Formats: sequence, C-alpha cells, structure tokens
Amino acid sequence: MHTILGSNGAVGTALAKALNAYTESLRLVSRAPRRVNPGDELMSLNLFDPAAVMKAVEGSDVVYVTIGFPGQGRLWSSNWLSFIQNVLASARENAARVVFFDNVLLYDPDHLGDMTESTPVRPITRKAATRARVAEIVMEAATSESPRTLIARSADLIAPTGSLVVEMVYRRLAAGENAQWIGSLEKAHSCTYVHDAARAVALLGNTPEAFGRAWHLPTDPTPLTGAEWVELFAREMGLTPRVDLLKSRSLKLSGLFNGQTRELADIAYLFDREYRFKSEDFVAQFSMEPTPAAGAVNEIITTMRR
Repeated sequence: MHTILGSNGAVGTALAKALNAYTESLRLVSRAPRRVNPGDELMSLNLFDPAAVMKAVEGSDVVYVTIGFPGQGRLWSSNWLSFIQNVLASARENAARVVFFDNVLLYDPDHLGDMTESTPVRPITRKAATRARVAEIVMEAATSESPRTLIARSADLIAPTGSLVVEMVYRRLAAGENAQWIGSLEKAHSCTYVHDAARAVALLGNTPEAFGRAWHLPTDPTPLTGAEWVELFAREMGLTPRVDLLKSRSLKLSGLFNGQTRELADIAYLFDREYRFKSEDFVAQFSMEPTPAAGAVNEIITTMRR
C-alpha cells in the first residue's frame, strides 16, 4: 500500500498518477480526497489528529507527505511539528518508509544562486525556520533508519494549481491583465515542472537505496529570468508580454494590512536575486532528464485551457 498524505494538491494529484507505474494499491488522504485512478482508496481525515494520522498510515509500505498547511504563525508552526512527529511515529509502528516533499525555504538566502543538496541552511523567516526544523526531524529519522526516510526537494513549482508563477503570469494574462513579477525581472529563477517532480518522487519512493538523504528533483538546468518567463507564457498564449513589477518594499507595507500580501512579502527575497536550483545528482543517478521550460509551459497552458 502506498499512501499520499495531502492528496488534493498539485503534487499529490500528479503523484497519484505517477504511482500507477508501481502499485495498484494507493490510498489518498485529505479532508476531502478526490479519486485520481479508478482503484484509489479514499480516506477523509483531519491530519492534525494523531489518531487520524495513525489510521492513514496503517498498513502502508510507503507514505508520501505532500500536504501543505495554509497560513503561518505559531499555530501553523506547532501544527507542522506535531504532524511530522505523528507521521514518523506511525510509520515506525507500521514499518513504512516516508518520502517528505519539501521546498527551498530553509536555505541560506546568500546561496540561492547555486542550490545543491549541500547548500547551507539558514532560514530567515518564522515559516522558513519551521520548515527547516521539520526537515531536520525527517533527516534525524533517516540517520537512525527508524523509520527509513528521504527528502524530495523542488524549486518553485510550475503547476496548474498551487504555483505562484502560474498565478502571477498565466492567470493574469488569461484574464486580460498585466502579468506580475516580484523583485527583479533580470534575475534567473528556477522552476520545477510538477509532473517531473511527481515522476521523480514516485521513483524515489520505490527505490529502497534512495532513502537516507535529501534529493533535488529534476529541474531545467537553464533557468529563465522573470522577463523570460513572462515572454514564454505570453508567446505560448499568443499574447503580447505585459508585466507589472512588484517591489519587496511595497509588499511589506501592504502586508501590514493584508495577510496574503504579508506571506508574499516573506518570500519576495527568492525573486530579487539569482535563484538557480541544481539537480545533477538525481539526473546522474536515475537518468531522468527534466522537461525544458518551454515544454512545461506548453503542457501547463494546454491543461488549463481544457
């Protein structure tokens, strides 16, 4: 049995499709799970509840953590920390392996121009500090092999849902508005295509020797600048590229009154400098080449126009 905790998001949905190549026993868990494959087992649970986590993990061989809790702050942090501890305890009880899907918030902002699995950890926001602690807990389990764990880490996602780049660029252009970008249009910004991420996570979860470390998921090694991302989307949509640049300072000021803008301000630093995500280790080990940016954007637009 393979179990996805947080199955309704972009990664969880794509992962459910990718796991078809490995198993016919797939359990999808969220508050309101949706079937992706005909034989999926659906389990509606509140994963803040330790008993619910145990029920979700029971009988699993591999557990994939792709959940994303909304919000931030002390409650968000405590929920994350208790949740991951519950997942690991449940996995230990059931002799299940754990694949934790992660992002780059924990990395030192001064080293984002050359991100590898060895990039220094230095979170600069409360949310990033929580993610860093969660990753640390997962890797502590990996060291003890109880349970066996790995981290699958991606850059910003290109996906039909849950993708900041798609929200800022595609959706605004499709609505007849100017695209938006944050920080700098001239800095390179890596993006991981969601289906590349899903195929890679499925492969990792079914490769026992891959456990015990963090992996960067396959990502186009030639990242586009903000301006180039806008131009690429516009060209594939048959539109003229138009973009408004949002400055970090204005986001911080607006965030004093708006929670969503405050969250955006917290990650604005990811866009005002070179952001290059390297995945050579994974590509060399598994011979899975990432989809080029143009191919990813074309597939995203085709999917969203259906």
